[in-house]
Amino acid sequence: MANVKGRPLVIHPLLFAAAPILILYAHNIDQVPIGHMLPLLGASFAIAGCAWLVLRWILKSSVKAGLVTSVLWIIFFSYGHLHSLAVRLLIALGQRRAVGGVLPLEESIFLHSLLRVIALAAGALLISKIIRTRSSPDLANTLLNITGTALLAMPLIGVAHYAITSPSTIRPRPSPPPVGDMSGIDRPDIYYFILDGYGRRDILKDYFSYDNSDFLDFLKASGFFVAEDSRSNYNWTFFSLAATLNMDYINDVGDRMGRTSRDLQIPFSMIRDNKVVQTLKSKGYRYVHIDSTWGATQSSPQADVEIAYRPGGFTSEFSRLLLSTTLLKAPSAGEIELATLHLYALDRLRSVCHLPGPKFVFYHVLLPRHPYIFDRQGNVRQRAHLSNQFEFEKQLWRERGQYIEQLAFVTGKIRLAVGDILRYSSRPPVIILQSDHGPTLTDAPQAQAFRARFGILNAIYLPGKTMSFPRTMTSVNTFRILFDTLFGSGLPLLEDRSFYSVFELPYDWQEVFFDEHP
Repeated sequence: MANVKGRPLVIHPLLFAAAPILILYAHNIDQVPIGHMLPLLGASFAIAGCAWLVLRWILKSSVKAGLVTSVLWIIFFSYGHLHSLAVRLLIALGQRRAVGGVLPLEESIFLHSLLRVIALAAGALLISKIIRTRSSPDLANTLLNITGTALLAMPLIGVAHYAITSPSTIRPRPSPPPVGDMSGIDRPDIYYFILDGYGRRDILKDYFSYDNSDFLDFLKASGFFVAEDSRSNYNWTFFSLAATLNMDYINDVGDRMGRTSRDLQIPFSMIRDNKVVQTLKSKGYRYVHIDSTWGATQSSPQADVEIAYRPGGFTSEFSRLLLSTTLLKAPSAGEIELATLHLYALDRLRSVCHLPGPKFVFYHVLLPRHPYIFDRQGNVRQRAHLSNQFEFEKQLWRERGQYIEQLAFVTGKIRLAVGDILRYSSRPPVIILQSDHGPTLTDAPQAQAFRARFGILNAIYLPGKTMSFPRTMTSVNTFRILFDTLFGSGLPLLEDRSFYSVFELPYDWQEVFFDEHP
């Protein structure tokens, strides 16, 4: 690897430009579309190549130019990891004010400034030594070629192994179920809002001492049907949404993947490319997708209109995660605050009814679940970013008071949005308010924990139609009932069932039975 026709082989700048991106992709391959990774890989390749060419012209040495380029890329891609390590060390040494891996703003700014000075100073010294050395740098060039090749080989082997062995590599595009001839049928706008972790009324009252009857009474007075004893079919969002949006249970996916698999590519793809959207688009609906802060609903390849807060060019969750590992990582502006994203989307709900229809509007609201960043008035109580939002998982479900504060805030926002949609829609719409699952009860008996986790909000506004929604309906039947009522699809109802699994073995389901509401 040392020479090509007498000239040193300098490939390590491209290897170090590609390896960090491919390593991150390989680690998240079941949840990240390859289309989110390839543009970043191409950009990194192009910048590294251009930097090497410019430096070669300046330094009059291809080897020295390659060494300098690799040093710059190593510093650029390693900074975020060094920062995260420093934060963990500070917390371990007694930083009690850190929440969810986030330091107080003033301390975060100081740490970023200090680490940047150290990283840039170390890089400047190393680059100066490379430029000024009179000895041959061929050995260093060879070692970096070997190191870069090894680093790149690891994720490539992992990606290849996944592509060969995973049963989830390609899922056929779903075929829309028959909904009959819709010519001449009025097609109302359909709004489907998922409130993540929003508990059922009795769950909130029994375990959180909170009464949301005022909100439910508002819905009922507005013409909503509220399924008082509704449950989710699965206790994880990726399964619950996949089942609801495809109008069927997904236990066959578990049979295909195997009970010990942790590969979530199929449920993620089932959410992104689902039967409900395909059915409505095939019948002339426009799909309006309001982006969330979670991978499977963060964007949609099916959307005709996508509503999202996207400053700069880092638009996907993968690109923002990659950004957080680099020298561009910042204490505030460099990482998008969750509060900003949530407020932007919630405010847009009040005006989306003015978009031309017929349209299907989907919004997965990652509230009221943790991290708890809002009080009931909407004041931001703590900082959280896209890159660390799920670090709060184990810490904050137990904060029941903060959960209720955030639930009260999002309830108010949804109430305003519903009011505006009903008031300003040119024709009566369909509105579905539903949660993917209920809250988690920590340190509770299993029966109570199951009851809370599966008990969901489920309210449907279907004006001018005779509704036959059972009080105990599970979410898998939502669009079966809706399509039959609106379009005469004739889709039969499925038996209402609920399945539980732990995150470490997501496909190892056990059926949960409830006898509290016969």
